[in-house]
Amino acid sequence: MRNTTKTIFSLFFVLIMGTNAYAQDKIAWVDLSLEERQMLQQLEQQWDSLAPQRQAALRRGVSRWQQMQPEERGQAQAQLQRYLTLPQSERREINQRFQRFNSLSPVQQRRLRTAQQRFQRLSPERRKELRERFEQQNSRSRRTEQAERSAENQTSKPPASRRPTNASQPPAGSRPPGGLNRSPQGARPPRRPN
Repeated sequence: MRNTTKTIFSLFFVLIMGTNAYAQDKIAWVDLSLEERQMLQQLEQQWDSLAPQRQAALRRGVSRWQQMQPEERGQAQAQLQRYLTLPQSERREINQRFQRFNSLSPVQQRRLRTAQQRFQRLSPERRKELRERFEQQNSRSRRTEQAERSAENQTSKPPASRRPTNASQPPAGSRPPGGLNRSPQGARPPRRPN
């Protein structure tokens, strides 16, 4: 069971946890504590090839894992199992959201966490109502954006009847300056003998 927990933990942080850690030096395997090496043993062979940010993120993950209560660890394992059953496209979207969150300032992250906690404290009915309202607003917003893009595309192109087909020829139905129909060199075509 303990090895399973370690395996799940390692996979969880390798698959899900990206980080925006600051540039730093690589962490040597021997510099990890005994507990950290035990938790990350499946990564020992590839540890030196991991980016310093990834190494730091994994190390922080081990620290958080060690501080979790058994109940919290169970929740994390269940979350990982749900994540692994998701289609690739949904996992990619989750990773992108996580990266966007990590790119926010600490103040913005704190605001989002607080909003999420307030949302979780709401009754299930109220949460459902807010989700539906959000989806409606998103749907309207998307339709408005599509209509605006469509209108921009239509107004930026002249109608086909006014568009020249060849840059060297004037538009259909127009006459050259002076009203005469001259050849491109400006000379009159030769007259035919009668």
